[in-house]
Amino acid sequence: DRMAVDAKGQAGAGRGAAKAKNGKKPATAPIAEFELPEELASGEPLDDFGPGFGNADADAEEDEEDDDRLAMSAPARRAPLSRHEVRVQEAYEEEQLVRSTPDIWDDNELVQEDDPEPDTDTVPDSIPYIVVIIDELADLMQTAPADMEGLIARIAQKARAAGIHLIVATQTPRADVVTGIIKANIPCRVAFQVSSALDSRVILDVKGAEKLVGKGDMLYVPPGTAKMVRAQGAFVTDDEIAALVQHCKAQGGGPKIEKSVDEAINGPAKGVEKLTPEEEETLQNCIDVIMQERKASTSLLQRRLRLGYGRAARMMDLMEQRGIIGPSDGPTKPREILIELDDGDDD
Repeated sequence: DRMAVDAKGQAGAGRGAAKAKNGKKPATAPIAEFELPEELASGEPLDDFGPGFGNADADAEEDEEDDDRLAMSAPARRAPLSRHEVRVQEAYEEEQLVRSTPDIWDDNELVQEDDPEPDTDTVPDSIPYIVVIIDELADLMQTAPADMEGLIARIAQKARAAGIHLIVATQTPRADVVTGIIKANIPCRVAFQVSSALDSRVILDVKGAEKLVGKGDMLYVPPGTAKMVRAQGAFVTDDEIAALVQHCKAQGGGPKIEKSVDEAINGPAKGVEKLTPEEEETLQNCIDVIMQERKASTSLLQRRLRLGYGRAARMMDLMEQRGIIGPSDGPTKPREILIELDDGDDD
């Protein structure tokens, strides 16, 4: 049905209401009477009246609002439009501007400029710093090596600019744990005392960490340079560690770990077997031989080091387990060497 409005501002139902098919009139809600503005009741064109009726001033305000929305949307052209629309809507409801800054410090400064004296009773609206700590990298790499390597590399590549920092630690510095991709994306590295020069090369790409004296003695490679610095780490007591962990836990809720991940982390370890000092020395001699010859085979170790077949084969298995050589490709083909020889080993 059509609604008709008379000049006196009273609304009434049109006379052309159609009947239903069964002959009865459809039920309609009562129509309330209301007073219209004089301009509308006079019958003059709407374009000649004040704001709110589609005049030029209102159009100008709408154009200005559209320009502001486009300006706010410009920094996020590469993001999905639907996602950015949600951001714009939330910012509009909170009476805030939508910013896209490449640096977390700049963003925090912008928030401080908007509110130089923030309310201490509310949570600040600045971007927090997030520190991701991996206590034992070997456990993750044994669970899903390809996936974990890619995820860690992505965090190390891009997250630092957004205030997300990554700390990775391991007690088994093998080439299959600390891979080349991971090392290439971590600008700062620290090595404490290790058992062999090979472990030092895996961490720092050069030997030297095997000569440290322990108890916090470390070699440190600062970002942007290859020059090592020898430093002494600070001693931290158990009480200080417990207080620090408790402070970190208080920043958020409890951890949410899937059952499969928990079982993989807390399950039986697949670490490298412990060797006696004599076996460690023999293993290091075997590594030196294959690095000099640039090939690895059981017969080579037998000839050069006068080892029996069983002992030489065990040394080959240990080097494969530590990521020094690749798996066997046949009884007559030498193994592939997975580590690189640094310039300091030429002598």
